[in-house]
Amino acid sequence: MKKRFIAALLLLSLFSGSASAYDSYCENNAVKRIGSDYAFQLRDISERFDRVLKEFSDTSLNDEAADSVSQLAELYSQRIALFNEFSAQIDRQETSLAAALIDYDILLKRLKLRLTEYGKYKSEIATLTSLYLRGGCELSDIESKEKDADEAYIEIKAVLAEISALSSEIEKMIGGPLPSSFDFNRAYFITDILKLDPDGLSEVPGAASLCVPEGAERAEYDAPDITSQYNSAVESYYALGTVLKAYISMVEQVKKGEEDIRLGMISSEAFEVLIEARDGAQLAVAQSKASYAKALMALDAACGGALTAQLGISDEKAAAYQSAVSGMRRGEGLWLVGKTANGTVFSPVLLPQGIYFGENDTGRYTISYNGLRIGSSPIGQACTVADVEYVCGCEYAEITFYKNGAKAVSFYIDVFSPYGEFIKTS
Repeated sequence: MKKRFIAALLLLSLFSGSASAYDSYCENNAVKRIGSDYAFQLRDISERFDRVLKEFSDTSLNDEAADSVSQLAELYSQRIALFNEFSAQIDRQETSLAAALIDYDILLKRLKLRLTEYGKYKSEIATLTSLYLRGGCELSDIESKEKDADEAYIEIKAVLAEISALSSEIEKMIGGPLPSSFDFNRAYFITDILKLDPDGLSEVPGAASLCVPEGAERAEYDAPDITSQYNSAVESYYALGTVLKAYISMVEQVKKGEEDIRLGMISSEAFEVLIEARDGAQLAVAQSKASYAKALMALDAACGGALTAQLGISDEKAAAYQSAVSGMRRGEGLWLVGKTANGTVFSPVLLPQGIYFGENDTGRYTISYNGLRIGSSPIGQACTVADVEYVCGCEYAEITFYKNGAKAVSFYIDVFSPYGEFIKTS
């Protein structure tokens, strides 16, 4: 019962510690690598869309209007598709970098363990050599340890080669050398898979908008099949629990061995065997934790980032989206619009300047279009909004923030874009 309790505490510490240590490092680097090109293309499409929309609003000629409708529908579809591609590329790059960093961390742990073993073998060889000269041991004893040392040395060279190759790969991903003080926990996202609802994870949005222009179709997305990734994560979870129990057992045996060797009940050689077994079990825990983290990342990628969504958006990603906003739609903060099986979802990602909600404040916001309220949600949460038809000349919806029951401020939001900034109403 005691070992089971300790193992449960270790699992809990892995979940809370790694989840809190995981940050936006990988996402930031992914955006730095690919963000500027996509942001430029998105801004170009957005600005062309706005120019055509203005021309459409100004013209009264049927042939010109028909041409504008066709262009608007095409540009709208291009922007939705490009935004989805941009987001997917960021997710792929982030997942690849995190996996590479985790593999690098495990290689360093393996190297440290093998170096320790090699140093121990060399020390034992020196001791045995001295004993042999005094007739205290056989030559075969020395040869046996030399064989162990040679095997450890061969593995050290192999691990160093893997480290060198992976280091070069990581440098390409981040555009430079990895800092020697890098905290590898920043690459591990760990959470309790058994507390997640797989059905809820499958409702992942793709890019959408509040309205669609004439001639265009609303984006629709099939819920992804995450069965394989979810099952793999569950299997990795239980595998981690198994190796944790084995490690706890070895820790207890080492503690007992310390007492036994003090009482002269076991030899120093037998105690060293226990130490090696404990260190091996510790490495097995690290490797199993790495496998579980990568399984969770694969699941997160399959469901469009639903696991890590609560961690928010990285500074680089937010800046990339903001830089892609058309010059005619510039404002403050950042919002995103997506589509799920339950409908269109509006997410206020970064609130505009001047809007602050303290710990004891209550807040909410409402969204209205053409005088009709289409959604409402508590502050800090996404909002499912009703689908509405575009009304010619009504290019904005209005979002109003309320603080402690009183109206605070209102902004306009672009109804045709999957992303944008809050535009002041006056």
